[in-house]
Parts: sequence; structure tokens; C-alpha cells
Amino acid sequence: MVKLSRPDGAAVKIDVAKVTAVRAAQPGEYAGSVKAVLILGKHKRQGVREEVRVATAAIRSVGSLI
Repeated sequence: MVKLSRPDGAAVKIDVAKVTAVRAAQPGEYAGSVKAVLILGKHKRQGVREEVRVATAAIRSVGSLI
């Protein structure tokens, strides 16, 4: 599990085993505070305030191979 930030700034715990990808948020897709989108499985997405490289590094730091 890693702790990242939801669009409203609240903490969200992410099960890294479910993360299949991390990508940049598209303009207008989420609130302006969202920098990265985590893909969880086939259909769930979570926008986070962290930059893609920061979110990816946090996920990899606990052993995920994304």
C-alpha cells in the first residue's frame, strides 16, 4: 500500500498490486489539481495530485513493477 493524495487533498491508500498503469491526466479530465491517473485493474481509475514520476516512484518503492 502507498499513500497518495486525492484531488481534494485527502489521503488515499492505494493497493499497488492492483495498479496496472500510471499516466498523466488529460486537460479537463479531472480537477486542475490532478496530475496523474492510476489505472486499477481494467475499469477503475483514481486521479491523484502527485506528478506521474512521483506516483510511479512511490508505487515502485514498495515492489511493484509498473
